[in-house]
Amino acid sequence: MSASVEGVTMRVTEDRYVRDLRRLNLARRFLRYQVRTQSICEWTGLSDLRVRTLFRAYDVDNQIAQRHRGPSPTRIQAVLRSPILRCEASAIAVLGYLLGAIPFRVNPDARRTLPSVEAGERLCKALEIYRRIVPSSTFTMDQFILVTVSLAEGTEVELRHCSHCHGSLLLDKRPNERALCPWCRDAMLPKNRALGQAILAAQAAQTLDEPPESAEAYQQPLFLQDGRPGY
Repeated sequence: MSASVEGVTMRVTEDRYVRDLRRLNLARRFLRYQVRTQSICEWTGLSDLRVRTLFRAYDVDNQIAQRHRGPSPTRIQAVLRSPILRCEASAIAVLGYLLGAIPFRVNPDARRTLPSVEAGERLCKALEIYRRIVPSSTFTMDQFILVTVSLAEGTEVELRHCSHCHGSLLLDKRPNERALCPWCRDAMLPKNRALGQAILAAQAAQTLDEPPESAEAYQQPLFLQDGRPGY
């Protein structure tokens, strides 16, 4: 009986040790990404004091001393207003869904229930993969967390497809928000009509077996000489 009790006690102790180690490792990864203390506490379950102590012990070479201060960002509109940030947010959100960092089922209480060590580890994996694909990206983990929580809540934004190029697009859920990415919106202006036609030609080329020799080769099936649709 004593041996059995001792075995259970050891397993409980080991489980607690593993959980604590995962929390510390996640906190270190967040510190490397210059995540604010408030978010680190929410996603790891560590206390504010412990995070600050870990920060002082981890940053022995003063490599992350310039990390952001103050409360974590909470307004997704700051991301939507910038064409570059919206583009990056749309791309990384796709990775977030594929890797399970962003749940498919909407949860209005996600800001409270979503943060966890496992979810935080998936966030880090998604951002690491994204930065390998886009090494010049300046998209931060704080911004990714904001996008993740906002999409999980499903009250302000959603991920859809651009109606022109069909690329992933982070959209405000306002009724009048048009599903058109900034690049296609710019391409559809009169002065950029040729660029818009090139985008349509590239889209049409994806459905063919052979790549086009020129963009004009696939504009002909789309529009006839008299302006009527060519399909």
